[in-house]
This record gives sequence, structure tokens and C-alpha cells, in this order.
Amino acid sequence: MIRCNGMAALFAIVVIGACNLDETTVPEGEVVLVVHAIMRPDLPANFNGRQFVVVERTFAGDIAPTIDSVTGDTTFNDAQDITIPFGGSPAIPVNDAIVQIVNLTAANDPCGDTTSFFRQGAGVYWSQQNCPTMNVGDRLALLVTATDGRQVYGETTIPFLDSALYFTAVESGPFDTLTQIQFDRDNDTLRVRAYAREGRLLQLEVRRDGDLTDFGTKILVDTSAVTVPGDLINTFVLGDDDDVFRPGRDYKITVAMTDTNYFDFARSGNNEFTGRGFINRLTGGIGVFGSLASTSVRLRSFGDQTDEREGRYRVFGTLQDTMVVDMVMDVYLHRVDVLSDQSSFIDGDWISGAISTSSDGFFNDDRFETVIVDTTTFVRTDTLRGNWRPGTWEVNVILSCQGDGGSSRPGATGPCSLAKRRVGQLTVEPVGN
Repeated sequence: MIRCNGMAALFAIVVIGACNLDETTVPEGEVVLVVHAIMRPDLPANFNGRQFVVVERTFAGDIAPTIDSVTGDTTFNDAQDITIPFGGSPAIPVNDAIVQIVNLTAANDPCGDTTSFFRQGAGVYWSQQNCPTMNVGDRLALLVTATDGRQVYGETTIPFLDSALYFTAVESGPFDTLTQIQFDRDNDTLRVRAYAREGRLLQLEVRRDGDLTDFGTKILVDTSAVTVPGDLINTFVLGDDDDVFRPGRDYKITVAMTDTNYFDFARSGNNEFTGRGFINRLTGGIGVFGSLASTSVRLRSFGDQTDEREGRYRVFGTLQDTMVVDMVMDVYLHRVDVLSDQSSFIDGDWISGAISTSSDGFFNDDRFETVIVDTTTFVRTDTLRGNWRPGTWEVNVILSCQGDGGSSRPGATGPCSLAKRRVGQLTVEPVGN
């Protein structure tokens, strides 16, 4: 038993009360330039062969934050436009920098001795088309100069990915083909092997096909091969048990070979208390200037269908007297429960013509809902709602979004007018369930 002497306790209170604590003003931190740039000779077509560099600066206590009166969120960037490809915006963008890249290897570079980048958006600088010139083994140098004379310098060597192969229990083949892997996620394993002459890190990315807003799952290894079980859990989704491969979804599998700078950037991190742990290869600033080469293949994930609500359904009928619909919907439950997420393959004739995609929705007991996003000629999002029952049933079609082309799924950037109107009813009947 612990006993406390009353006089001793009183004495301690008096002593503490008599202490004078000195106030110390902490000086503002040093402003440091932060640069992120990954050079890709194989940029997606929608980039039009243009590379980009993100330039921002560290927090140093010299800028007052903006606090949202409703959410309480704190921001330091007044620019609300999403300027970094794949989403995001620099916290404190640097908008007046000079950004240049030089190919130190190529002689008579058609892009000129120096490729200058031009700012488009807050803190994001873009090159001209197909510049700088990049060949396997080329050494590139980056120089970022701020108006106050501070400079950030870095170098990268372009890696080379000869090829990549995939293997499942029933098929194998090369990446970068027009074929689509048929993958049984409940009973199979995906194996990938890369063949490269230059490079340090193998990165495997699993992302919803056609959805740049889905960050998916990234697996990083310092070997030339990786094995992914079909039932692997996505550990990057906090507070959820989302699967890497959900049945009823189409995915794009990308394998990349990266340089040493990207490898060090990916495998290290910054301790917010000590500031240690991050491997920085830039001079005069922090961040990464790296490069990678990649190739992709598409994958259709299916699995066992054990719930009576799962299976193949024919969805057909005529909407607004002129739009003939006749398609097959292959339904898979993500988790079997009263409220169950579901994903479905959609193949056949839809409102704007032939469609082959995957949709997401849910079952709430027997109430069914799924969202079909069609981007064949324009952006159109329709919601199918109905009450499931054995045999034939009906779904209402509600137009929830329509606009010009340019986005893939709800949440992606692109124009979309919210119409929210019912356009008709379709019949649903099981197909060989």
C-alpha cells in the first residue's frame, strides 16, 4: 500500500506554484524545396508524351493555414484545382521556378540541349510532347531553380524492361497484349516474372481498369518475380478488409522496372518526430527524381458463386421507346451478409451500343442496386434498382449522370450533369443459374 505524507504533498504544491517557466520563441524553420518527378518513356496515351514535375516547399511556420469553418480541415494551398495527375494538389506549391532536364547521354538530342518545363496548374510543370528524349541507359539531369536562387539537382538512369510474363493455373502469356486474363481469385494464384537489363525495383500495381482515381494496390520487391494469391487482402485500405481482386471486376495489372532513386524513395520513409529514415538522392532539396519503364495486361477476376442471389442474368427491354437493351449481368458478392457489396460483369447491348465493363453495387437483403458507367462516346452513369427474387424480376433505370467524355467512373475528373431521372424499366431473368 502506498501512503502519502500530507505535509510533503503540501510542500510540493507550494514549490511547484513558485516555479517561473521561461517562454521561448521557436524560430521559423528553414524553407526547403520539395521536388517529385518520375520520368516514363512509356507514358499513357492520354499524357500525349508529356512528362511532368511537381515543385513545392516545406512547412516552415511562415504561412498561416486556412481552417475550414465546417469541417475543421487545415490547408495551406488556396488553389482548389486538382493539378497533379491521378489526383492531389501540392500543399505549398512553388509557381515561379525554372525547371529543366538535360539528357547527358544522347548526342544531338532532337529536343535540344535542354528541355524546359512550363507550369500548368499550381506547382506542376509539364514538358513539350515527347521530350526529353529517353532511351535505355540514358542519364538525365534535373535542375530546379527558385527565384531566390535556391537550386535542386538530381540525376536518373532510364531502366529497361525487356518483357514481363504472367502465369496462372490455366494460362500464361506476355504482358502488353490485347488478351484479357481470366482469373479465378478463389482458387488460383497470379505469378509475374519480369526480364530487364536495367533497373533496381520491380513494382506490381493492381488498379480498376479505366479508373485513374482508384489507387489500387502496389507491391514492391527487389527481385524479378512476384506471386500474388487470389484472395490477398489490400492492406493499403485502412479500416477495411477489401480484397486486391474482387470477383466481378475488371483490373489493369501493371509491372514496372524502376531505377535506384525510385527504389530508395519507395523503401524509405520519414519519421515525423526525428526527421530521419528518408533516403534522399537530391542535392539542394528533398524528394525524388527517378524513372521507370512499365507494361500492362488486363485481368477479369471471377470466383465461386455460392449465394442464391449470385449468377448470370439476362437484362433486357426497351427504354423510352427507342433504346433497346439486351445484355448479360454476371453477379458476384464481395461479402455474404444482409448488406452485401456486389460487383457484376456487364456484357451486351446497352443504351449507347455494345458495352463490356464491370459495375459495383450492393444487395440489402433482397433489394438490388448496381451502377453502370458507360464512356464509349460520352459519360453516362445509370443506376439499376430492383427487388431480387427467384425467377424473373424487374429493375428501374435511373439516369444519375451525363456529360462529355473524359472521365471513367464517379469521382473521376470530367464534366457530368446530374440529371437524376427515371428512364424506364427492364426485365431480369436468370441464365442457367
